[in-house]
Amino acid sequence: MVKTKILLVDNAKIFLDIQKDFLRFSPIEVFTAYSGVEALNIAKLERPDIIVMNVSLPQEDGLLCCKAVKSDPELCSTPVILLSTKSGQDDVESYNRAGCDAVLYKPLQRREFLNKIRLFLTAIERREPRVPCRMPVTVEADSASFVGMSYDIAMNGLFVASDYKAEPGSEILLSFNLPLCEDKVTVIRGRIAWHNNGNEDIKNHLPKGFGVEFLEITGENGVIARFNDLTAFVAARSSS
Repeated sequence: MVKTKILLVDNAKIFLDIQKDFLRFSPIEVFTAYSGVEALNIAKLERPDIIVMNVSLPQEDGLLCCKAVKSDPELCSTPVILLSTKSGQDDVESYNRAGCDAVLYKPLQRREFLNKIRLFLTAIERREPRVPCRMPVTVEADSASFVGMSYDIAMNGLFVASDYKAEPGSEILLSFNLPLCEDKVTVIRGRIAWHNNGNEDIKNHLPKGFGVEFLEITGENGVIARFNDLTAFVAARSSS
């Protein structure tokens, strides 16, 4: 059976690693390139089902590479998603002129990244495995602060046991120390996705509390390190 292929293009390895991590539960074959020239060579050789490409690239930038893909009779039907930090009107017009099929803006969020690719590839898996995790979690919400207890965690969220009356859709700030990383504080901006209110429980096996969707690991220092800590923790618990 031939696997679905995706080509990720970025000149920074760390951003390629983040994207590959987002895709790790999808039954696909991932190729990577660090420049527009390398991306075109791989695209012609491997015929990927989709290309996700940073606009800023050495040798040949993402806009020129996208134009080259769309002007090649053998590659022109390949969807191209451009990644950029710029969203001004002139920038958007340049993306459209390049012929891209969609645009994603950095910093990338897992759900948005997977949802956008899934518009073109149904093989993309958006669910994340949740692993048991008991730890105190400090929650800042509605100008108040309190401590709850987590029950499980995934790369995209966790469940907090608490009597706090969660309002789905509201944003909160979470602070916690992952097991085995007790000296490192992880701070995450999140959104309350759902809650168990004690009367109409969504999940009977969980106590009163609420589920949180992660939006962004925050802080000026150690953001990538905390992301790697979370990735390693979830991966280790998933395989144990």
